Amino acid sequence: MCAATQHIDPRNRRTVVYTDESFVHHHYNKNDISLHDPTDELDIQPKAKHKGKRYCFIGAIVDGGEENSIFIAYDKFVGAGRKQTKDYHGMFNHEYYLTWFQRLLDELAARNLQNTIIVMDNAAYHKCRPADTPAFRSRKVELQIACDRFGLDWTPSDLKSVLWAKIKPFVDGIKPVTVVMAEAAGHEVYFSPPHHSNLQPIEVVWAIIKGNVGRQYQDDTTFQEVGQRLDAACANLTSHSIFGCIRKAEYDLLDIHKHVSIIDDDNYQEDNEVEGDGSDGTESSSASQDSANDAGF
Repeated sequence: MCAATQHIDPRNRRTVVYTDESFVHHHYNKNDISLHDPTDELDIQPKAKHKGKRYCFIGAIVDGGEENSIFIAYDKFVGAGRKQTKDYHGMFNHEYYLTWFQRLLDELAARNLQNTIIVMDNAAYHKCRPADTPAFRSRKVELQIACDRFGLDWTPSDLKSVLWAKIKPFVDGIKPVTVVMAEAAGHEVYFSPPHHSNLQPIEVVWAIIKGNVGRQYQDDTTFQEVGQRLDAACANLTSHSIFGCIRKAEYDLLDIHKHVSIIDDDNYQEDNEVEGDGSDGTESSSASQDSANDAGF
């Protein structure tokens, strides 16, 4: 994040770390560009069927400016067979993510990166609470135990819905495990807003990586070669390209901030004008009387 978005002195700006996950299919390629007329049904090309094995991968980019932005904590694994879900997010789970997240924190510590802002999206496995956190689907006896845990009164005749209504405000205050881990290491977690992937610069980094892999695809490309090219594309990321992605996202964020600020200012002025019109009782009464006279009352 740039200094303007953090509202702090550029010399004291906090380092921002963006995390995310993605995937690439065995047959992923960049040969989708063609010259056919999209209005000609005979020329419309069928969409590629992405079936078979795929590499799921994860990593983080660190905003270190033009010269020192880096890609760290890279990891990949193979998704295949019946366990492979249509949405690649289904290939990740909370246990895997916590293991990777600890690795990220360790790498930040090894690089002496302290008090950073770690940005991630709202995937469910990013926001899981501790395993002993009660949920509405918990058994009634478990909800009763939770009431005792939070010091809440209950009676044996209370329905699950009643017990949960008492517990939910306390559950909502329990922090996700990732947030607790980050705070223990001296960092802070921010969850990016949904439906605004353009504010996550690592999404553009994924496009660069997958583009480099896809451009090398040939009909005889093996799955192992895809994995090797994926590793190489991640290793060859430059500080300049990473920071360019970050800067683009910051410009988009600033544009949104300016737009919202203008709307807020307009609303503030309108509210003041409304209050000002009603602040002078004599003028308002006269205006009302004139309107009444015009209407024939």
